[in-house]
Amino acid sequence: MLWSIVKDSIPRQFLLVAAIALAFWLAGWLSMAFFVLLFALELVLFRSATLNSIEYVYSKDIFKLLHIEGKKLRVGMDSGTIKDITQIELWQQDQYGYLDFSLNAYSVVRYKFPVAQYTALVEWLSRNLPATALKTAFKG
Repeated sequence: MLWSIVKDSIPRQFLLVAAIALAFWLAGWLSMAFFVLLFALELVLFRSATLNSIEYVYSKDIFKLLHIEGKKLRVGMDSGTIKDITQIELWQQDQYGYLDFSLNAYSVVRYKFPVAQYTALVEWLSRNLPATALKTAFKG
């Protein structure tokens, strides 16, 4: 919230730091406790907002991102145990296919890719993750 406003602007960062310094000078340590609480809440709220964002990363070739390594599925730089993946959502919309699932407790996979790769991806997932439920759909 607050960080998203000041992160790209050095003058805004300076003004924020100056305001905090002025508050410390005027109010003392009590204001420090208030700002620590404010920033802690900001971090918690910002983290939950980014975890719940519904933004799909575009991949020209979805198969370059997916790899089976023993009992783990690697998607890009993240990996998770195959048995922990219970459901994978796939759908087509316009000229894209969409892939959405929880890889582990900390990572959500959300990719969009060319719709021409959709059928091959469904077959690949069915073959390599047979115990995982595939939820497929077409959204016009």
